[in-house]
Amino acid sequence: MVGRGTIFRVFARSFFIQTSWNYGDVHGLGFAAAIAPALSAIYKDEEPRREARKRHLGEFNIHPYMSAPVLGAVIKMEEEVCSGKRDPHDIIAFKKSLSGPFSAIGDSFFWGSVRPLASIAGVCGAIYFETVGPVVLLLFYNLFHLWMRWFGLVSGYQLGVDVVVYIKELEMLRWVRWIRYLTVVLLAFVMTGYLLQAIPVRSFEPLQASPFGAAVLILLPLTVTVFFLASLLRRGFSIAGLVFLMTIPMTIAVLLGGIWLF
Repeated sequence: MVGRGTIFRVFARSFFIQTSWNYGDVHGLGFAAAIAPALSAIYKDEEPRREARKRHLGEFNIHPYMSAPVLGAVIKMEEEVCSGKRDPHDIIAFKKSLSGPFSAIGDSFFWGSVRPLASIAGVCGAIYFETVGPVVLLLFYNLFHLWMRWFGLVSGYQLGVDVVVYIKELEMLRWVRWIRYLTVVLLAFVMTGYLLQAIPVRSFEPLQASPFGAAVLILLPLTVTVFFLASLLRRGFSIAGLVFLMTIPMTIAVLLGGIWLF
């Protein structure tokens, strides 16, 4: 049985799984380095330990965060190999079978959804609360990132090959849609706030005088922007495409604001 201290050492090494990335085995060497403490704990004799290390030096390509549940499951499988309950070739087949699906899930969830959300949240925090922006970005992103790194690893070790069912039940791809809509809302906040600051609204000074009028002045363009961006998202626009599109009215606002002030 691998102890909690060894699991933590594997967790710490998993942060460096991409440091040896190459075109030959991709993450293979990084995976072997990450799992090494567990192999040392499982195999007391040098020869079986050497064979176990060789198994993990082959090609392995996966999203770096989604490697955590695979690491945990493989540790469990290595224990079963050591006790004679499993064939070593099962481990190689298991890793290869999860490379594609887990990479797709990780790319869509972390790269395509969580990273844009954290970035826009950081920008939003910088606009409205200045120096809080970078803190918001780091907290937002690492909340999801560290969750998968640690709980994915622990769950993989507890469940073994059944970690596939655990990842499926998380329905990460289902959450992608809602995370992207939340990103659109924050993006609308950023654009609306920027436009209201960039364009002098002297014509609306009577409206700004009352709390209701000020609320309308903010909520009306915000609502229109949210629905507009959400409709583009449904039509297949990426978050990066929406950010690029957003720069057009913001640039125009800066130019008009400069002309107005001049």
